[in-house]
Amino acid sequence: MGAAALLPLLAATGLPAGAAPAPCPAPLVARQDTREPTDLSSQSGRFTPAIDRQLRAAFRLGPAPAAPG
Repeated sequence: MGAAALLPLLAATGLPAGAAPAPCPAPLVARQDTREPTDLSSQSGRFTPAIDRQLRAAFRLGPAPAAPG
């Protein structure tokens, strides 16, 4: 979907031009910064086996190394 196709959707939101969304709450940001493993076992029944495997693999990924510079 190109940017031109998204313009009517943006206009339909009723937000004034240049409006920014509300910032994320600090506890949510702090929780995302932790390196604790994410336990998906209680939710695994909601996903197909393939999606469950992909989610588990994604949560095992680490942050990308910083670019030199």
